[in-house]
Amino acid sequence: MKNSLLNLIFPPVCVHCGRRILKQDDYLCPECLENIEYFQPPISKVDGISYDYLISIAKYEDVLVSLIHNLKFYNLSSLGEFIAQLMYEQVKKIKLVLDVNLVVAVPLHSVRKRERGYNQAAIIAKKFASLLNCEFRDDIIERVSNRPSQATLERDKRAKNISQAFKLKKNIDLKHKSVILLDDVFTTGSTVEECCKELRKSEPKRIIVLTMGKA
Repeated sequence: MKNSLLNLIFPPVCVHCGRRILKQDDYLCPECLENIEYFQPPISKVDGISYDYLISIAKYEDVLVSLIHNLKFYNLSSLGEFIAQLMYEQVKKIKLVLDVNLVVAVPLHSVRKRERGYNQAAIIAKKFASLLNCEFRDDIIERVSNRPSQATLERDKRAKNISQAFKLKKNIDLKHKSVILLDDVFTTGSTVEECCKELRKSEPKRIIVLTMGKA
């Protein structure tokens, strides 16, 4: 009844095209949902860097840009859960993912988190972990330097900007554990690489980088 009243006063619309939708928590109309371009398959083996596999769900363009933008700048936590559900539907049959013990989100610096009020990657990661029925933790790695946003920089400057920006917290033991590091978008890979360098210090069995979008 409450939801029906809210829908009457504030008719729900698609966050991408603005068309009316049936329920607020749907976020996308059927046409825009259909227009998300998923990678098939979404998984690739990675050699020579600090993580073992990269899973990116869809191309970061059009509809997906609208979803991530609304999550990052309008504090729609339920939209993060919607994105997590989309991700889970694409990877729920991948054995590597089903065997994961722990989900960790790329952290925000405390200043940035205080300004925004939340970490969008953590919102997605927490819901995704619950769908996998595994543990989510936000006390594994921390961001120790507050540098310019990667999105504001040219590709060739991003690796230097993010270098040594993260630190593994004390007394972390991930031996024999398979870990997912989750972020919203994979662009150059500089951010997740720096995070995974720190995660490797705790000797996990496997690190899988998982992102909703890939630019």
